[in-house]
Amino acid sequence: MGVPDTFDGRFDALLLHLWPVFRVLENDDRASQALYDFTFKRMELALRETGTGDLGVGKNVRLMMKAFYGRMVAYNGCQSFDAWRLALSRNLLGTVENAAVPDRLVIYARALGDMAERDIDLKEGRITYPQL
Repeated sequence: MGVPDTFDGRFDALLLHLWPVFRVLENDDRASQALYDFTFKRMELALRETGTGDLGVGKNVRLMMKAFYGRMVAYNGCQSFDAWRLALSRNLLGTVENAAVPDRLVIYARALGDMAERDIDLKEGRITYPQL
């Protein structure tokens, strides 16, 4: 749906899919922190695997953490189709010049927002994402 197959594009796609899980965990600080820590340890490893040096890893991880919080706030604030289109344009497709956000991407993102505990059972290790 236009998401670039780059490190940044994959990171933003990951954040979009983690967003509903963090919403379910919003009242469980311990589990939320554990998922956050795991996510950024994996991001650090991914940066190292791409050849990023020690000094660059710390800087990039800090930028990613900032992006994480920005995305969570942006996605939590989306109440309308147009708000979603703008948020996805800025974030998920932000590195694509003149990117047009397809309607089906907005519909999918909104469906992610509608995921409830019936779709996410972390004790069972089950997350059922909506169909594309």
